[in-house]
Amino acid sequence: MEIALIAAVSENRVIGYNGQIPWETIPEDMKAFRSLTISDENNAVIMGRKTWKTIPSSLRPLEKRLNIVLTSREDFTPSGVYVARDLEEALKKCKQMGKSTAYIIGGQKPYEEAINLADRLEITEIKKAVEGDAFFPQIDRSLWEVFCKSDLKNYRSLEYQFFTYLRRKAA
Repeated sequence: MEIALIAAVSENRVIGYNGQIPWETIPEDMKAFRSLTISDENNAVIMGRKTWKTIPSSLRPLEKRLNIVLTSREDFTPSGVYVARDLEEALKKCKQMGKSTAYIIGGQKPYEEAINLADRLEITEIKKAVEGDAFFPQIDRSLWEVFCKSDLKNYRSLEYQFFTYLRRKAA
């Protein structure tokens, strides 16, 4: 099973501010997220409880994907999702269910815990520094190589670019 992190990240590594994305939603980014995470309908999305709460209730759980929410709260029992106490439990559930890819979709703590386990990073780089209180881990270029990148794009004067990073093979 492949482990992939997928995120939109500002120049200064911000991914959130006060529980929200600190820039206007980019339709092409949302389309890419959906396309990647549904790719073969045998994928899982793993997220923290706070990330779950940011998804509009009309879209929860995310369709055609196993939704796993990480939380230690015993009283958190949303329908249509698997609740895991930690990332290890979530990944074990994905393997048991024969999932092709486990996408870690946020927030900061799940990204920090998963980056050393990941095979691939799917990053939308927002070409702007913004204020924030949640951050994506530093991408160590000695461990990750750019596999492909899109041309620079623009949505309502916000520039962005899609990158796929693959873990470098040990020499």
